[in-house]
Amino acid sequence: MMERTKDGLRILQALPLDIKVELSKKRIREWYEYFDGMAYVSFSGGKDSSVLLHLVRSIYPDIPAVFCDTGLEYPEIKSHVYTVPNTEIVRPKMMFNDVITVYGYPIVSKEVAEAIYFARSKSGVKSDRSKIELHGDRVIVPKEKVVDTKRQIIRMRLGLLGKRPVEGEKEIIDSIIDEENKKKRLEQGGENSEGNDSAIVAMSYYRKMLMGKYTGYGDINNLKKSQFNKEKWLTLAQNAPFRISAECCHIMKKAPVNAYKARTKRRPYIGMLAEESRMRKQAWIRRGCNAFCGRRQTSNPLSFWTEQDILQYILRYGVEIPSVYGNIVRQDKEGQLAISEVEGTKLVTTGANRTGCVFCGFGMHLEKGETRFQRLQRTHPRLYEYAIGGGKWIDNPDYIQGLSCEPDEYGWIPWNPERIWVPDKHGLGFGFVFDKGNEIYGREMWRYK
Repeated sequence: MMERTKDGLRILQALPLDIKVELSKKRIREWYEYFDGMAYVSFSGGKDSSVLLHLVRSIYPDIPAVFCDTGLEYPEIKSHVYTVPNTEIVRPKMMFNDVITVYGYPIVSKEVAEAIYFARSKSGVKSDRSKIELHGDRVIVPKEKVVDTKRQIIRMRLGLLGKRPVEGEKEIIDSIIDEENKKKRLEQGGENSEGNDSAIVAMSYYRKMLMGKYTGYGDINNLKKSQFNKEKWLTLAQNAPFRISAECCHIMKKAPVNAYKARTKRRPYIGMLAEESRMRKQAWIRRGCNAFCGRRQTSNPLSFWTEQDILQYILRYGVEIPSVYGNIVRQDKEGQLAISEVEGTKLVTTGANRTGCVFCGFGMHLEKGETRFQRLQRTHPRLYEYAIGGGKWIDNPDYIQGLSCEPDEYGWIPWNPERIWVPDKHGLGFGFVFDKGNEIYGREMWRYK
């Protein structure tokens, strides 16, 4: 049994494709048998999930595939999906432009967007209790379940300020919470008082924590800082006049699929590769390929594969993939086509490389050469115009008149713009979002023209 460590993952990733296929089939069988066949393939229509579906159906040909039609896919993806038999279609309950209006734009990365969303939060709930104009109607956004309110706010703001420690984080946070709750109870009528308004309590303790000003549990400035710090994005978090979040992933994709799981009691195979992000590497180290227990019961039988394995499998077994990818060719280090498989060459697609949500801004700032939005402008100009164009200013429902924009005694600047940028009927308004980001970080950070 391979040890689930970074080194163990590298060893698995270096194995030949034939061995990987057999290992993956073993994981697939284990999952299927554990749940007595009550499984399904999460199918996005992309090349990774197409390989996964081909591999799973080579063993269990009748297993269902589930595709979430978010409306954010390339047209070629949807056309391909509708040709795949035994595929069930699920859909979200909210439109993408409404998700942006209520929760925020998906930019930078899921980790950073989530950190900004919670760091800006005044209450810690996953949706602001705000009145929002949607389609001309004034609606109330419901208050959702509080998600570990105090710790989440502390953790996210700490990361943005570059002060998140490697060790002792939970103990430090708990110590602060205990002291501030005690102080709040005393203020509200004595040690035994039940008063504990988290929104008020948080105003004091998390800012002490973030700026290293809390002295009840040592000076956080002297602790070893964590790899999860995100201080590079602090200026964006405090100055961008638009909401930012990763909630679109949950609302547009996870929620419809979760509803399918609850209805059918089936558990998913997912085609995620650990090499794609730090979060996915950590997920593999924690849970391996098959997570039989816990809240997120998922099988990731391809998690130790690489993109080269995916492309090689497609060529070897003739797996059909959407035309948006173009052809699969071999390329040398200089980007020139290579005829034979020699050292230093790799397989690439001549079209799109990744085909997630068309309008997703996550990771765009890291792309070299032609970015996804530049490619979209060339290949799908109408979609490009809708993504980049449009947008309007609205009154910020969470604006607090008279709230100081100066740093408080602990250094945190509250996010409190009087007006915010949101999509309108003409487009999503990403052009303004990218331009504002480029004002802060340089004109080449988000290249979309």
